[in-house]
Amino acid sequence: MPDTPNPIGLPADVPPEPPDRPSTAASVWSALSWVRDLAFSVLIAVILIVFIYQPVKVEGTSMMPT
Repeated sequence: MPDTPNPIGLPADVPPEPPDRPSTAASVWSALSWVRDLAFSVLIAVILIVFIYQPVKVEGTSMMPT
């Protein structure tokens, strides 16, 4: 009986190789992308807190307890 290839084209007696680990360069770029996104998020949060949400302390006699 002739060898019939499996769905990925290898003979039935040859196991497929495991996928390679990501390269170091790819890991570094992934980490830098993560850091960039985090820094951008912090920047947006600071801008929103400083310019949109401004805590106000109201002083005056109208705010005195009666």
